[in-house]
Amino acid sequence: FAQDALVGNIPTESVIAALRQRSVNLPLKIDNVLQLNAKIANDFA
Repeated sequence: FAQDALVGNIPTESVIAALRQRSVNLPLKIDNVLQLNAKIANDFA
């Protein structure tokens, strides 16, 4: 993954937490996404 002044990665969990904190109604169930994200990170990190 690119890591420089212009490009970086924002963890999915941080984005979801920020959206929930602002009471954003997410149209999709995201709990499964978090589990899948953790599995992908574990398998390929």
